[in-house]
Amino acid sequence: MNEIRNVAVLVEQSNSYARDLLAGVLRFVRQHAWSVYIPEHDPSLLNQTWIRDWNGDGMIARVEADWLAREIRQSDVPLVDLSGSGRVPGVPAVISDNRAIGELGARYFLERGFKTLGFITDPKFKWSRDRCDAFQQVCDESGIDCHVYESFHVFDKGYSWGQEQAKLEEWAEGLPNPTGVMACHDIKAKKLIDACHSRGIAVPEQISVLGVDNEETLCELSNPPISSIAQDARTAGYQAANALERLMNGEKLGPTKIFVKPLGVETRLSTDVFAIEDADVASALKYIRMQARNGINAADVIAFTGKPRKQIESRFKKIVGRTPHQEILKTRMEFAMRLLQESDFPIHEIARRVGYEHVTYFAVAFKRFTGQSPSEHRELTQP
Repeated sequence: MNEIRNVAVLVEQSNSYARDLLAGVLRFVRQHAWSVYIPEHDPSLLNQTWIRDWNGDGMIARVEADWLAREIRQSDVPLVDLSGSGRVPGVPAVISDNRAIGELGARYFLERGFKTLGFITDPKFKWSRDRCDAFQQVCDESGIDCHVYESFHVFDKGYSWGQEQAKLEEWAEGLPNPTGVMACHDIKAKKLIDACHSRGIAVPEQISVLGVDNEETLCELSNPPISSIAQDARTAGYQAANALERLMNGEKLGPTKIFVKPLGVETRLSTDVFAIEDADVASALKYIRMQARNGINAADVIAFTGKPRKQIESRFKKIVGRTPHQEILKTRMEFAMRLLQESDFPIHEIARRVGYEHVTYFAVAFKRFTGQSPSEHRELTQP
């Protein structure tokens, strides 16, 4: 019988990203002999010397407090860091690919035709700065104006919620219309929407708002509901547990960094608009987004616009960079990839949900689009 290992998982549990990290760890634990300690409260509130008295075998932690980093450095406990802060040098880290998150947000808005973009960052955190830098880089490469708002953190000296919100309102009011704004996480996105309401700015018509983390309850409580980039926290949790198991088995991983890419964008009403001057193309795009999973084809899109086929196809290709048929396929395949990553639906059910009557046709189309069969994609992307 394998020896049971005592592992501490120090992750603050107040948001869905953290809880999904734990779910990924749990999936690994079900396959291994671990006894897991999870603190009842925020790890930052723990007694700062508890690690010295803890007789454990390994630790997974988001090391974002100096005292925790100091105590871990003084111990011999194997660690996998989930923060990427670098406070504990020389240890493996499993972290979100924050540059990929920033790039995804910028390209999401560019595909919707925006010529002016903005980003709300929290410069106190490296992950936020990385997202912002990548977002700005895409804007620079595309010749797009980018407006950055550097927010204050609640723990900053002299922080005032009222003053911070007033500054955000002033910044939002000064943006050109329309502007697509990405916030570094969903709470900042909600604050921007509140600021827009306060100044009479229409969302998404004047400012389109995108968050990160896909915190479903928070996103749905907003008016309008917030579109958000979904992170793959379950994979991150699983990968962290796997790395810790290897460390406890005596492997030397060193300062390895494992980057976990985002799953995609969950579109809600806060970005349900296309900043495209051609009303027919904008209408066609919206129709495709709403109906692609219902088995429509290019002829249906043309009929919806009521314009001659060659005319609308030419205008669509010029503005979007793809034909209506290619856009339908892209929309279907991106949704299929999300279902393969996040759900346990059988392949034939996923085929039905993205608009294919026959699973064989779906499998052929999916492989042509991704270079992988649906089963191969699921095996490579699910922890």
